[in-house]
Amino acid sequence: MGRAILLSTDNTVTEVDIDFGLESLQKVVGGYIEHVSLPRLDYDVPMGVRVGFLVNEEGRLDNLPYNENATRLYAPKPDRTNHFIAGPALLIAVDQNVGEEIPLPDCVTLESIMKDLELYEGH
Repeated sequence: MGRAILLSTDNTVTEVDIDFGLESLQKVVGGYIEHVSLPRLDYDVPMGVRVGFLVNEEGRLDNLPYNENATRLYAPKPDRTNHFIAGPALLIAVDQNVGEEIPLPDCVTLESIMKDLELYEGH
C-alpha cells in the first residue's frame, strides 16, 4: 500500500492509499495501464525517481471522459485531438532503477498538485 493522487474526470483530486499491484492499478484506471511522463512538473524527487501518471492505455480509443485536470498537468497546449488524457489519471512515482511503480515521495503533495493546477489554469 502507498500514497498516490487520483485525478478523476469529474475534476476531483484526491489523495488515495492504494495497492501497487498490477491488478489494483488496472482497476483504478479501468483497463490496461500506460505510463505518461509529466515534464512540466518540477519536484525535488530523489535521484532515479520519476513522477508521472498511470492512465487507461485505451482511454481515448474507448471514448472515456476527458480529464481536464490531468490534461492541464500533461500538455503544454492541450487540445482534444491528440494531446489529452481520457479517463482517470493516477499520479504515482516510478523507481527507474528497477522499473516499478512506487508511492509518491513526500515532496509531492495534494497541495502542490492543486497549486500546479491553478498555475496552468487557462493555458
